[in-house]
Amino acid sequence: MDAKVGEFAAPDRRLASIGATREPDARAMRDLACLFAVDSYRTIDQDVAFGIRQLVDVALKALSPAINDFTSAVTSLDYISLLLRRLAVRRIEPRPLYDGDTLRVLPAGPSFERLVALAFEQILENAEGNTTVLLRMLRAVDQVHGVTRSPARRQVLEDMRAVVAEVARGTARNSRARRLLETQLKGPASDEDTGGA
Repeated sequence: MDAKVGEFAAPDRRLASIGATREPDARAMRDLACLFAVDSYRTIDQDVAFGIRQLVDVALKALSPAINDFTSAVTSLDYISLLLRRLAVRRIEPRPLYDGDTLRVLPAGPSFERLVALAFEQILENAEGNTTVLLRMLRAVDQVHGVTRSPARRQVLEDMRAVVAEVARGTARNSRARRLLETQLKGPASDEDTGGA
């Protein structure tokens, strides 16, 4: 697969490549095309990145100067945290598909690292100086960190936490904000701290 689920498909864009000793006939190409569903809009049925993208969009609109709806931004982060906690304990990277010993499909899909970046990076860019949102973002990262045992995924989350901490420290507007942020930054949440209040 050359295109991931949910990516934009255009008539001139290749969806998949075939490794074969001879060119496939028209029937084989039709059979292959039937394995792909192309529509006008993304759906969340098989495209978890789209669900995260929708929550991020809600948070970004809520953080816009014209709206300033911090409650919606925080609620979006709560749902993002919930989704990532569920993903963090599952194998989500696509596995190669075999027919016996013969490799048949190399699927394409989002990595955990890509989903974490999608979930937090744009919100972070728009949350500078917003202590409430930055604290909730740190808490969300800590909660996801608390449920995964994967060293690679923990490292992804620790790297994201460091970036959030950098922005939070660099944009805190007063001593109280700095104190609240430093309290949150003293250490990741405990493994038991995975739910809301």
